[in-house]
Amino acid sequence: MNLFNSFVALGVSGGLLHVFAEQLGVPNLAVVGKPFPVWMMAAILLLHRRQRHSGRSSLWVAIGLLFSGLGDVLLDAGPFVAGMAAFAVAHIFYIIAATDSRRLGAVGLVGCVAWGGALYGFLAPNLGALQVPVGLYTVVLVTMMWRALARYAAPGGRIFAMGAVLFGLSDSLIALKIAEYTFDGQQALILLLYWGGQLGLARGAWELDQPAEVPGEVPDKPDAA
Repeated sequence: MNLFNSFVALGVSGGLLHVFAEQLGVPNLAVVGKPFPVWMMAAILLLHRRQRHSGRSSLWVAIGLLFSGLGDVLLDAGPFVAGMAAFAVAHIFYIIAATDSRRLGAVGLVGCVAWGGALYGFLAPNLGALQVPVGLYTVVLVTMMWRALARYAAPGGRIFAMGAVLFGLSDSLIALKIAEYTFDGQQALILLLYWGGQLGLARGAWELDQPAEVPGEVPDKPDAA
């Protein structure tokens, strides 16, 4: 089994371990498995970057994924604010990965600010001592989503932007949960959106780093024997 397949197997196994441990009521085991999917995404991106000498987006997203895995652990096993801080750092690296675009993305900016502002305004009265940390985190998350949407037109940018939106939806459900707005299946939906969002960011970064084809350029043909 090559390294790529090994990383995929470890990521899937860790995710399944987390899900089954939660269902069986073994929280310590669930914490162990939860970060593996995103850490293995990071490992695959770094492996791809080393083999293909690709651009910087993969590197920044891989670092973000490593911090996301740390956030996964801290949200469940450490101070909740520390977990939010780890995810905020992850978003900063995702923002860096999206800075190659010089497009303002005004429509995306307005949409993301409206979403973040409305959500925070709705939840703030029920956040208690978390009002300020959640407010600061919302600013970072909104910025990440805006810059990811600004890359929508680039090759791979659509997947990258979709990943950012899924991540935002996952965090929205977490915020609702913190404010004690809950519903059946909420945690399962949070996980699906979260892992889907991270996968979209990772896959998008992979494609963003692919060398662009020059229009009209004909690939070199191997010399005849």
